[in-house]
Amino acid sequence: SLYAGITMDKVLISIDFVTELFFRKRSFEKIKGKPKNKFAFLNLIAFFYHCFSKSIFIKKYFTKLFKSQKMKKKILLFITLVSVGYITLTSYKAGAGFNGYECTGAESGSQASTGCYQGSSCHSSTASANIAVTLELDSAGVAVSSYTPGKVYIVKITGTNNGSTTLPKFGFQVSCIKGSASVAYTNVVNAGTLATNSVGGTRLINGGGINFSANIVEQSSAILASSGGGGLHSTYVDSLRWTAPSSGTGTISFFGALNAVDGTDASGDVNDLWNTAHIVIGERTSSGIDEINAENIAINFANPVQNHTLYLNIKMAHDAPLSGDLYNLNGQMVQHLYNQNLTSGNSQTAIHLNNEITAGEYFIHFQSGNEVLNKKVLVF
Repeated sequence: SLYAGITMDKVLISIDFVTELFFRKRSFEKIKGKPKNKFAFLNLIAFFYHCFSKSIFIKKYFTKLFKSQKMKKKILLFITLVSVGYITLTSYKAGAGFNGYECTGAESGSQASTGCYQGSSCHSSTASANIAVTLELDSAGVAVSSYTPGKVYIVKITGTNNGSTTLPKFGFQVSCIKGSASVAYTNVVNAGTLATNSVGGTRLINGGGINFSANIVEQSSAILASSGGGGLHSTYVDSLRWTAPSSGTGTISFFGALNAVDGTDASGDVNDLWNTAHIVIGERTSSGIDEINAENIAINFANPVQNHTLYLNIKMAHDAPLSGDLYNLNGQMVQHLYNQNLTSGNSQTAIHLNNEITAGEYFIHFQSGNEVLNKKVLVF
């Protein structure tokens, strides 16, 4: 209150009271999964009041100082501006989700939206083509487009600075929901289990509160550019772990937002640039058995190959030789697999892959007479 005759005690007690209200609100919100930390400065003011309120000298000094109506207004304005400035400058360095916002584009409504603007001059108001963002689901270092239920994968988000603005730091959010498109926040079904990748600087924020519903992984503090120092062609990379959902979940989507920042907090962060990405991942609904066929031959095998052992089930229409080789993606043969004269009918064989065969993506090449069969295979 700015009414005439207000004393320093009343001002500070009022601040203390308001702070208490804020912190009671903060505790309530934290229970709902919306922790906030913007009002610590107000609490600091109240702390100093409690520490020094019994000092006669300080009390007399401020009482005398506040006899001036003009000085009272200046001091109150200063306290207000510093408090607001502190809240503004802290912004979302600790992550937008930590402050109650979901920005990946997975959901709409409440405090969920696509991108890092949030309608309050917080970062650039629109996505920028100068920041290219991609999402990738990796299995043993190989990008995949489908998931095996219950399997653990690595999700990688990558940003590239294609503009002239130097942006040495970044933040991000990644979410995963059921379906192939974004939905209203009241209809979100989280898919699988997100977790940080045991690397500092990131945190998991569980949705389900009144602000947003999607679970997200985001930065807990600004992260340095992964390469290039923030200049042209700099990259911003982070990753997280994801455990695929149970069988029958079906198609899922990953949504991500990445914000590259100059770190100055200048002009409402309008120099910062952000963009988003979205990928759709299908569920492996088959038994994990791939089959390749020709006129005389049919071969099926488990794909991916587990424990470095390839199990082949072979069916020959008539007697013929069969050979098989394993090639890497550069077209180099890395292991000779099979060479037998087979009779008509069914046969089975187990082939152990060499220890030099690392996890990744390969091609199996089979040949029987003039018939040639090729199949891509994953090795775990």
